Parts: sequence; C-alpha cells; structure tokens
Amino acid sequence: MRRHVNGESGRALAEECELPSPTTVANWAVIYRRDSEDGLRPKKRGRPPVDRGDCPDEKRARDTAHGERTTSRRVRVSGKLRALRSQERRAKVRAVDDLKAQFPLALLPEDRAPPQIGVLRPSESTPLRGPAC
Repeated sequence: MRRHVNGESGRALAEECELPSPTTVANWAVIYRRDSEDGLRPKKRGRPPVDRGDCPDEKRARDTAHGERTTSRRVRVSGKLRALRSQERRAKVRAVDDLKAQFPLALLPEDRAPPQIGVLRPSESTPLRGPAC
C-alpha cells in the first residue's frame, strides 16, 4: 500500500501481486488512508460466541440430557412404526378371514381341490415336487 500511496500505479501493483483488478488496489488504498495498516488486517467475521458461564459439569449434564432426548425420540418413533406395521398385519388377517368366510374352500368339488404338496395320490408313486427345471 505504501508503494501505491507514494505514486506507483495500481495496475502495475495488481499485475505484480496477481490481483484480479487494479480496483482492488484502489479499494485497499482508501482503507489504508482511513484506518492505516490496522484496517487491512483480517477481521473476525460472524456472530460473536455467547459466554454461557457453564462449568464442565453443567455442559456434560446438558449434553447427556440432549442425548437422552434424542434416544427417547428414536424409541418413540420406532415404537410407532412397529404399531403401524402391527395394525397393517391385523388388517390383512381380517381381510383374509373375511374372504375365507365368503368363499370357503370346502365348497370346491373334490376333483377341483388344490393339490397338496407332499401328499401321495393313489395314481402317483412319488410326492409332488414342483416344476421341473
């Protein structure tokens, strides 16, 4: 900055320092004239941290409570999922029972009854095994 303030070209300084533009040098010169070298030093950015004044025991207790809440939430959610699955299973069983009541298999004639796997019929010498590959 001193070189620019003493008259050296901003374009030449930008090229020498590989800066994107001579405007950067001009902006830095304005800050340098206004705030001296302190204005060009990096500044802390963002929101300043809040001092909670916690002792390590309080922090540990707070972290433990947070972990317990998280675990409790997971348990509640998994329990609710389990309950929903159980309700779905019960609804399926009810639907199957209703269908069995409406369409009993006993009404099928004996020759149209579904084959039972593993049961020998008088005409067969080996149990049924499934489709041949």
